[in-house]
Amino acid sequence: MPTKITVELPAGISKEEVLKEIEDLIKLKKYEVNEGFKLLNDYDKKRALKIAEFVENYLKKHYPKVRFKIGLEYDDFEKEITICVYYLSKLSSDDRLRIIEEVSDAIRKEFPKSERKNIYVVYF
Repeated sequence: MPTKITVELPAGISKEEVLKEIEDLIKLKKYEVNEGFKLLNDYDKKRALKIAEFVENYLKKHYPKVRFKIGLEYDDFEKEITICVYYLSKLSSDDRLRIIEEVSDAIRKEFPKSERKNIYVVYF
């Protein structure tokens, strides 16, 4: 059930800015996030969240019976962001490969290489 809150904002902050930050916090709570990812800069965080949300929506739309959860990790040593898709449903290896290929193709079509740089999607 939605909760209504009233907040008094300082003069320099707009309502839209606050709502955008709240939306980003909600997105972070939706996924399992490691400590390294929380420390990542906002630009890279938003790129990863955008791709993770795309993967989630794609899987829900094209494979509604497949249950999964998504995790976000950042490896500071390798400077890589990993979007982890954990399958909760049992799938054959052929189905897994087909899903991986479809999602990978969809990501390549949807996002330019500059947005995908150092972001990897892995499946478990």
